[in-house]
Amino acid sequence: MAGIHDRGTYMEYDNKSIRLTNGSRFNNRVPLLDDHFMYGAGALNSHVPQKWVTTETGAATVFAPSVSTVSGAIIGVTGGTTNNAEEVSSKQISFQASTQGVIGKLWMECRAKFVGATTATDGDFYLGFADANTYTNGLPFVVSAASALTTSAPVEFCGFGYSSIPTSGTLFNSGANFIGLLTEKNSVAGTVQSSAVIKDSNFHVYGIELDAAGNAAFFIDDNYVGKAAACITVATKVALYCSIIAKNSHTHTGTIDFWRAGGDLV
Repeated sequence: MAGIHDRGTYMEYDNKSIRLTNGSRFNNRVPLLDDHFMYGAGALNSHVPQKWVTTETGAATVFAPSVSTVSGAIIGVTGGTTNNAEEVSSKQISFQASTQGVIGKLWMECRAKFVGATTATDGDFYLGFADANTYTNGLPFVVSAASALTTSAPVEFCGFGYSSIPTSGTLFNSGANFIGLLTEKNSVAGTVQSSAVIKDSNFHVYGIELDAAGNAAFFIDDNYVGKAAACITVATKVALYCSIIAKNSHTHTGTIDFWRAGGDLV
């Protein structure tokens, strides 16, 4: 039902607009990265301001703006070879929980969909805060059949991850597997958690809130799906990061509708 709702850490205006008149204005002084990718075709780093970095593993279509998408989006497509990958990240590695999560939270929100060539189970993805723009072969993590991390490239990571590989354990589901919650602190991976949300081929809004102690809360479509305590080194600077990875020799397409992040004024 339309209205104004108090959601605790924010106010939600459902089918309501805010109108500023007579010289009133929003005065946003906190650092904010907010992009709906509403610009023409071409490589992301050909646009001004230059906000994003893309990295390609294998022969595929690098993340780039789509001129045919009404609301603006960037789209990347992996090659049809297993472990081909496409990565995209914010160019500046500058978000820091220890300074930007003191009063409010360091937060990220991304609306995206990840579609396998044949079914939702095809293709892996990782999305969140990370300490680098790119990782070896586009594989920040490798998940075993038992839902364990066998390889973890990031030094620091806090985010979501999906793997089509598990056939048992935390991330396994008899249909498409569950989306996982993954953290890594000082090159030590935390326990892999399940969000209990099954991966499909639809758009979802992925959200993360980090406080100054590195405690994280995870949300999918504004629903709380899990937490992790002291999950990153809070003084380390991180970027926004996403990787899509081909599995089962099928292409994997990632479409990011909007991506935003912000935190306290330092």
